[in-house]
Amino acid sequence: MPEIPSDIWAWFNLKGDAAALIAHFFFGLVVIFLIECDLFACCGRLTCRSLPPENEDMELDDDVVAEIDRVANQDTEYGAGDQEQLLGAEEGKTGGTRPDVIRVDGFRKAYTGLCSSPVLAVEKISFGLDYGECFALLGVNGAGKSTTFKALTNDAAPTAGTVTIAGYNVQEEFGEARKLIGYCPQYDALFHDLTVSEHLWFYAKLKGVPASRRSAMVERSIKELNLKDHRNKLAGTLSGGNKRKLGVAMALLGNPPIILLDEPSAGMDPEARRFMWTVVEKISQRDKKSAVILTTHSMEEAEALSTKMGIMVRGGIMRCMGSTQHVKNKYGVGYEVEIKVAKSVYENLQAFSEMHGFDRNLQGKVKLDHAAAKMREARQVDPLVLDQIVHGGLGADLAVEAHLDENDEVKLYHLMQYLYVQQSGFKFIEALAGIFDQVEILEHCSDFYKFRVPKEDKSIGYLFGLIEDKKQEFNVGEYSVSQTSLEQIFQTFANQSAADKAQFTYKINALGALVC
Repeated sequence: MPEIPSDIWAWFNLKGDAAALIAHFFFGLVVIFLIECDLFACCGRLTCRSLPPENEDMELDDDVVAEIDRVANQDTEYGAGDQEQLLGAEEGKTGGTRPDVIRVDGFRKAYTGLCSSPVLAVEKISFGLDYGECFALLGVNGAGKSTTFKALTNDAAPTAGTVTIAGYNVQEEFGEARKLIGYCPQYDALFHDLTVSEHLWFYAKLKGVPASRRSAMVERSIKELNLKDHRNKLAGTLSGGNKRKLGVAMALLGNPPIILLDEPSAGMDPEARRFMWTVVEKISQRDKKSAVILTTHSMEEAEALSTKMGIMVRGGIMRCMGSTQHVKNKYGVGYEVEIKVAKSVYENLQAFSEMHGFDRNLQGKVKLDHAAAKMREARQVDPLVLDQIVHGGLGADLAVEAHLDENDEVKLYHLMQYLYVQQSGFKFIEALAGIFDQVEILEHCSDFYKFRVPKEDKSIGYLFGLIEDKKQEFNVGEYSVSQTSLEQIFQTFANQSAADKAQFTYKINALGALVC
């Protein structure tokens, strides 16, 4: 047995470790090479479980079906001249018969494990867009938005379907397709030890921007995203909003023909968000040089930027598609009307009190049950108004006040104020119920009401005219009328809420009386 040297740095003691280090180096190099060549992708598709069957009975919206047919029937050949144009040989322009620059056809994705049950993330969605279009992909967490983005950037292989960018199949020709893409991922892909300027210079070089144009392009990006005060700060020291701005700046650098923005405004302040919207809108719609896909949880952002949108629900199903106004017109559940009853002066309330058989001194108290019975007997107050003086009703405040008083009394001023407001409000409800099938009270607080009425065949202008003509009769001080918001439509599709739930619903019965 050879003698072991006492010197720990002797070659005899080190050669085994050195050989292992060298072997690990070459082994790691080979593994990295195989990963980069995507030779292990097949391992992710190995499973001992069958994939979820396609849902052939799935009911899809007409607009979604029309988009599926449009994309499926497109010519899939993209001319070499069009591809050169995208790479900068010519200015971007639309027209002709070429297919959409971004084309997702029948994309389906199920995540598989060796022995675990496959998880269906996206169920056969199709959409396409060309220059000058901005497509907002909306949906709750887990609906498949990020999976769709991963397919567009070759981070996830489709289980079925194809994804093409400018005619390049993303799975087979991503080396060419990625030259066209500006991508802002959901999580900031920044180097913490580089400054804002250094990031933009680095990405300008990666994107092949000529050296003579880099300086002007970097300065323009810093100015457009309002990063002048942070240009020399390390990325790791930036706030969350400024990191998002830098990520968007890197994605937009060089005006790429394909822009993918995954929740770009998350963490931005309102001013920065508006800056970003202006830049994206200019590139996509005004200059018509780029096609943009964005995901967002901000309905305001979707309305501001998108030319069309799609709403996905859990299970990766596309529920609706179209422009913002088209979606509102088709899926809106009616009009929302907000009114505020005009304030009554104290002297008028005193006269109101005398008219109902009570004292002029409104600071006194009355027993609530007796007062309600007295008014029912006199039949001077609509019974529906008195029926609401219960816990959970519109007059819940009076019911609580009486409950807390040892004699079940309420202040006369509060009772008269309630009667004045409610009688004015119920006049308004009765007028609306005579025109629309039903009137729903969504909110009520003091002298404020929020109603919802079905759209039917009435325009929003008709409602404005009706209220304006009769606001004196109904004692309406302020009012507004609006369509159902995009957020409410989104919530309806997401099965989180059927928009706002009505507190009370009123209709006119067969005898012409208002009923709850």
